[in-house]
Amino acid sequence: MTAEPAVVFLARHGQTELNAAGVLRGRLDPPLDQLGRRQAAALARTFEGIHLALVVSSPLRRAIQTAEPIRQITGAELVHDERLADRDYGPWAGRALDELLDRHNNIDQAPGIETRLAVAQRVVSAFNDAVAAAAGDPVMLVAHDAVNRILLGPDGLHVVTEADVLQPLGCWNRLERYGDTWMATVIGTQPDIGT
Repeated sequence: MTAEPAVVFLARHGQTELNAAGVLRGRLDPPLDQLGRRQAAALARTFEGIHLALVVSSPLRRAIQTAEPIRQITGAELVHDERLADRDYGPWAGRALDELLDRHNNIDQAPGIETRLAVAQRVVSAFNDAVAAAAGDPVMLVAHDAVNRILLGPDGLHVVTEADVLQPLGCWNRLERYGDTWMATVIGTQPDIGT
């Protein structure tokens, strides 16, 4: 008999006013806006009836407000992990990405921004600890666009080969471990929020 693979669900928080404005959020801590709350509710409905050992959230309000409905609908314990916080954009937080790109070739070359490697190290550590704490049961992580893309990409778990895999607001991913390898069976899926 083949053992069931370890399963991790990875979600991105719902929309905030800063997302709608198109600026870098980083460690700024806005709440979900009205659309973001609807996205969080739709995301939670996706997991109704699914057993989760644990829901692990970034400590930023937008992630917690997305994780809480999942906790309520699944009955799983909700914990916050600082290592899942958004990438630190330093002086660029609250500013438009285009402004940054006008002055620097890419985000990774801009001074004062947390490096991809630093983000990858902390989020892979948080991911591994959550998997260990779940003791073989499915676990949900709720984080941020940059965190999820780095975790899924070549600098993190190497689930996908491209560094900029799409992670729309309120989306979820399903990862399964086979031996020492993590594979994605769902990437960047947004639940229907209705009308």
